[in-house]
Amino acid sequence: MLFDRIFRDLIKQGDLRVPDWMGVTRAYGNGQGIRSAVRFNTAAAAHRFILDPDLQIGECYMDGSVECIDRTGIYDFLAVAMANTGGRGNHWFHNIIHGARRIKRRVDQRNTQ
Repeated sequence: MLFDRIFRDLIKQGDLRVPDWMGVTRAYGNGQGIRSAVRFNTAAAAHRFILDPDLQIGECYMDGSVECIDRTGIYDFLAVAMANTGGRGNHWFHNIIHGARRIKRRVDQRNTQ
């Protein structure tokens, strides 16, 4: 599952627990430091998050398809994410998505009539 692979590659510090829409809980990080738990209530929310995490975490949180659980909040999740991506840049998959989006935007801008 791509979702699990990306989180496993990215989250090395902290303690992130992610129960998914099927009820399976996965743990990421070294279990020390900042603690967070978020539930993706639908597969669509997980897919949206993987394709554009910068935008979709806020969108999914606001529409209720992602919720923070176990007495943690969205700031805890963002703290774990920033601790793991702060100076390293993005995951390779994220870079591919953003590159494709940039190319599409340029093509769309040139194809005006």
